[in-house]
Amino acid sequence: MVTVLLPTYNAEKYIAQCIKSILNQTYRDFELLIIDSASDDNTVKIIKSFEDPRINLHQIERCPLGRSLNYGLKNAKFDLIARMDADDLMVPERLEVQLAYLKVHPEVDVLSCNSAYFYNSRILHLIKLPLKDKEIKELMLLHNPMCHPGIIFKRDFIRQHGGFSTDYQICQDYELWMRLKNFAKFSNVERILVFLRFNKLSLSRKSREITKSEVYKLHNDYSSHKNVEELSNSIKINLQGWRELFYGDRIQARKHFVTNLNSAKVCIAFLLTFLSQSKIDLLLERNLFARLKYVIHYFDPEMVGIRHTLKQLLK
Repeated sequence: MVTVLLPTYNAEKYIAQCIKSILNQTYRDFELLIIDSASDDNTVKIIKSFEDPRINLHQIERCPLGRSLNYGLKNAKFDLIARMDADDLMVPERLEVQLAYLKVHPEVDVLSCNSAYFYNSRILHLIKLPLKDKEIKELMLLHNPMCHPGIIFKRDFIRQHGGFSTDYQICQDYELWMRLKNFAKFSNVERILVFLRFNKLSLSRKSREITKSEVYKLHNDYSSHKNVEELSNSIKINLQGWRELFYGDRIQARKHFVTNLNSAKVCIAFLLTFLSQSKIDLLLERNLFARLKYVIHYFDPEMVGIRHTLKQLLK
């Protein structure tokens, strides 16, 4: 059994689609725990229109997402928690696939999956993540390697390690994985199990700056992590360069890269540092390279199947 933990705040536009995708799971034995943080639109009214005994709605005062998630962990019926966000969609087999994986791999503490970004009814690009614990922890030193709305984890394990931080507006999940890196075993299912809705508000200048600031702080806080200390000097230099390019200062990134131009990828990154910061942000935040890759493979059977699945979910 599993609890699907769904925090909401003013989500009236998409909450019905999200709930339908959850209730239509092939695995039926779950609790849908919705934590509404004082919505002042029609979110609660829409939630209450679903007459399904699996839905458990809690209405709480307005609070940061981290606190809402911790409230959900405390009040969930089951130890396994599957996360979901109010504007996203899960494929019908998501819970079945992830629970089957955990049955075969009980040592895994935190499991996620691949995902696809969409806008209206159009796929924008795919996010394919490393699958194994070692690869995930290596990528974690630079990016968040777990899709949060696709996460399923052991509630008691997460609570034993402090739960979600309330000090972060956006990167609560990334901070938690970084904090758990020495204690947890991570894994990702190779299938695309969730569709993430492209939100233009998340690309606002304020949101971008908050994200970059929080990630940069995370990297600084965990820079003495033993996984970093074990890296070679060459990799450390490149890691510092990539961090500055993605989340810090392009001039500082250039200084790191120029001392270690040992691959085509690093050389390209070095050249990117001569673009304006706004152009670099556009390339990275719009994930233009991933979009190009999707267009190149547009007619592949996998892509056709993904588009068909999204179309069915949006009906």
